[in-house]
Amino acid sequence: MVGARIFLQIDPIVQDGPQHRFPSRCEEAAKNVADVLRDELGLDPDSDAFWARVKSNLQAGRIRMLFVADRIPPELRKVVEFMNVQMRPAEVLAVELRQYQGGGLRTLAAMVLGQTQEAIEQKSGAGAKPRRLWDEPRVLEALSAAGDAAVAATATALIAWIRAKADRVVFNDAPSYGCMSGEFNMGSEPCLPVRVWTDGGVPVSFSQLKRTPAFAAPATRQELMDRLNAIPGVTIRPDAIEKQSTIRLASLSADQGASFLKIMDWVVEKLREIPAEKGE
Repeated sequence: MVGARIFLQIDPIVQDGPQHRFPSRCEEAAKNVADVLRDELGLDPDSDAFWARVKSNLQAGRIRMLFVADRIPPELRKVVEFMNVQMRPAEVLAVELRQYQGGGLRTLAAMVLGQTQEAIEQKSGAGAKPRRLWDEPRVLEALSAAGDAAVAATATALIAWIRAKADRVVFNDAPSYGCMSGEFNMGSEPCLPVRVWTDGGVPVSFSQLKRTPAFAAPATRQELMDRLNAIPGVTIRPDAIEKQSTIRLASLSADQGASFLKIMDWVVEKLREIPAEKGE
């Protein structure tokens, strides 16, 4: 039987927690806080709002506690189910990771335990955060509000490119930061290789491109990375070839912005050439 002890001390986390250390760590690594939240964690890049939510969630007890083991004994499962019903709005779950081996392979099968119907019904009444529906005028307005004419001009050109090239334009509904994405039809699963956020970030998604026939090969994604890194002021880390990397609009002058859009034209040509060949 696997034993576990959980120690929670909320006040030190809230008063001097990761929200104070995280920006310093990003600065030491020469990374933008908003880009790390978005690229590494997939979160809304409004870091102040993010840490405010962390603090309020901790103070209000909106947390999730997990017991993880290769086998969850029946006694522990009963305790978890009891705690999950009694602790509101906190959530207590157990994750059983069973291992299966054979033929030189090992597989992990995860099973989540403790989420009883009673607990689900008791905690389903949590209020939803207010959302904001973004559109092209609102995104442009937010990008222009900073007062940087060069950034606004580059953003306008990029938004026009998305509107002209993409099969579908997609907007988010986050309360703080707006996003406009270009969606390309790639069979059963669409591809969204580039976005523009109202904080001036332009994520290029290598992970999205990886799922397409045109960029499935690492060499093709590496070629894209090399082309982007050839733009003065653009630096994409090697590990981004499996995920995404954000380019700042502020780092793209008019000429550099034009170079970026030419590279994205090349991306679109690559995306469309393989489906065209299949249809012949």
